[in-house]
Amino acid sequence: MALDLFIIGVCIYSAWNSRVRETRVQMQQDLRTLSILVNEEIKSAFHLLKVTQPRLAGILLRSSDISGSSAIIAILRSSMEQDGPNNTEEQSRRLLLIDPSGQLIAQSGEPSPQRLNFSDHYFFKVLRDNPVKQFTVGDLRLAPGAQGSGKPVLHAAIPMRDSRNRLLGVLALQLDAQKIETELKPILNDPKERLIVQLPDGNVVFQYPLFPLPDAANPYLVGKSGLVPKESAHQGVEEPYRLSGADHEGATCVITLPLDSYGLSTSVLIPERQILSLFFKQNFRLFLFTLITIVLIVLLFAGLRRQSENLEKALLDSITDFNTGLKNRRALEEELSRLLPQALRMNTPLSVLFIDIDHFKSFNDLNGHDLGDRVLRNVAQCIANFSRRPLDYCCRWGGEEFVMVLPETNEEEAVIMANKVKESVEKMEIEEMRLTLHEQITLSIGIATTRSCPNPTPEALIKLADQAMLRAKMEGRNRIVLL
Repeated sequence: MALDLFIIGVCIYSAWNSRVRETRVQMQQDLRTLSILVNEEIKSAFHLLKVTQPRLAGILLRSSDISGSSAIIAILRSSMEQDGPNNTEEQSRRLLLIDPSGQLIAQSGEPSPQRLNFSDHYFFKVLRDNPVKQFTVGDLRLAPGAQGSGKPVLHAAIPMRDSRNRLLGVLALQLDAQKIETELKPILNDPKERLIVQLPDGNVVFQYPLFPLPDAANPYLVGKSGLVPKESAHQGVEEPYRLSGADHEGATCVITLPLDSYGLSTSVLIPERQILSLFFKQNFRLFLFTLITIVLIVLLFAGLRRQSENLEKALLDSITDFNTGLKNRRALEEELSRLLPQALRMNTPLSVLFIDIDHFKSFNDLNGHDLGDRVLRNVAQCIANFSRRPLDYCCRWGGEEFVMVLPETNEEEAVIMANKVKESVEKMEIEEMRLTLHEQITLSIGIATTRSCPNPTPEALIKLADQAMLRAKMEGRNRIVLL
């Protein structure tokens, strides 16, 4: 049974390690898939921006007020058409030209620009405040303006600067985050996964699922609350590590790719409860078998225990006299067979007292067996009271006969013990006996010792003690005889 439990434990441990390995491989695959999708989208965006930048540079250098310029709008629209014929029909994907103060100058797809301010956008602040910065990616947010239709977008942007490195404007391409989500959804292995693309400062560029978007109203979202450590995001941790309380679903396993060429890190998060759930589902039969095995083992042990208790009780009953509670003749033979060789080996005396209640048959006939049984129990109690040493032994031999075995007891000591037992029985009082003719119970006791027995064996000692008891009865009863 211990071997069965050990094998089951090994199987469960092996299954759990297998589940962890599969989860790690799955997380790494999904990480790279998202990283490739986002990087390809950003790479395409920067290519379009690089192509459009020189076409706008001359107009920006020649004129200080170009708001709503049809030439700029035509360039932006032309660039979008060259990039792809469908781009002009996408409301979320558009080219934006922003002035140094953050105001929208022009955008592809609209003849007159909306009055939008991008001065609080991440990508604009980075390019404005860092003259050496040549490109950047913006954080995930809802598209501004009525035309944006509240869709989540991200921005790839490059600066427009003059020869003295002064900022003339920012050229940005607004990307549709839902398009990336749509491409990613059929590829992912686990619907409970959360994937996050972050900037070095923790701002979220893209996340799956998209909603709810990261903001102050949702502090449990990774990125806004900075729960993926920056050092992990920068260096990359491609083995799962535990993030306690990372979100509203409790502890989470995380893997993070190192920063890519655009300064982005990609992380995948799976709730530990999801891993456990998959583990239990995959190994349901194993756990069911384990449960059944444990139940059967418990039932088997319970049955064995009951059987053991019953056997112990049956064994005790087989060597115990039901009426007096003393051990019976069978138990005495086994015990004397153990005590006698020990006494002979140690060269110490051993005495046997054979005790008989005088006239007990006639007492039973006159007073009934109920009172006779009461007398037997009282006599047995008196004998047991004087068998207090650890090796002393007493039993009911049969009928009205009892035997005491007294190790390390010589003839004189055996006679003293016999007298004590005899006097104790004579003094005992039984209330019902006051109404009978027998006012006193007496004993005839025969004593045999190893020193008086030429060839001491259990049978020889008991036989010699029995002969001494018969001699006491023949001499008039109520006496002690030592052979």
